[in-house]
Amino acid sequence: MILAQSRIILTGIVLLGIFLRFYQLEYRTNFTADGGRDYLLVKHLIDDKKLTLLGPKASIGDFFFGPLYYYLLLPAVVIGRFDPLSGVVMTAGLDAIGLILFDILSKKLLSWPGSLVATVLYATFPLLINLVKIPLNPFVIPVFSVLFLCCLSLEARRYPLYPSLGLGFIAGLLFQLHFSTLPLFILGLIWQLKVPSKLYSIIVYLTGFALGILPMILFELRHQFFNFNQIVDYFSHPSLSPGLNEHYFIYLFPVLFLLTAKIISIFS
Repeated sequence: MILAQSRIILTGIVLLGIFLRFYQLEYRTNFTADGGRDYLLVKHLIDDKKLTLLGPKASIGDFFFGPLYYYLLLPAVVIGRFDPLSGVVMTAGLDAIGLILFDILSKKLLSWPGSLVATVLYATFPLLINLVKIPLNPFVIPVFSVLFLCCLSLEARRYPLYPSLGLGFIAGLLFQLHFSTLPLFILGLIWQLKVPSKLYSIIVYLTGFALGILPMILFELRHQFFNFNQIVDYFSHPSLSPGLNEHYFIYLFPVLFLLTAKIISIFS
């Protein structure tokens, strides 16, 4: 009876979180110039019937992210017939999927009170809700962060290969979306030390990461490492280093929600 009630409560919280992500979407989004640029570039991909190895240009410097965001946006704008809201629905919808996966993950990792706190935080955190209503590449990151945590949660000793490959691949997809997610790649690399065959696991992990950033690798090979040189050039000038922005840390939100819930459950 108690188990059934807890499931009903958590399901209600998840449904509330999904509702908040779509509530008055047309009034609460922020359609930026960068968003318009992305829509036009996706339209060119459709009109020219060509693929791209480059994604959105960074707001700083002259380098580019990977093309994953464009390939997520493309089916959304085609289905929505280039309605400006189509990308917003895609971004909010992906985070709704992330919320469902996060609820499943929190129930696996935490006690009932901890899972309740974690799911409430993810479902109702105002900053996250506002950000995922903006159609830009950083704001599709949370669902991939949750997938990354799902791979981490698999028992390294029972599943020595597939989580390492999947973890590396998702880390690569995250890196495509924004370079600020590099700490997750490092965390995944350190995590491989838990596996008995450490060297083999690290190789598999790095292979997965390479597959995740394959379009970026192909672009670099074809263009004399243009993007890499632009990044090095930018960060070699400390005076040009960027200020902090909330979207640089959006990948950490699921991690912080789990840690907060764990701490509260310990001391409650």
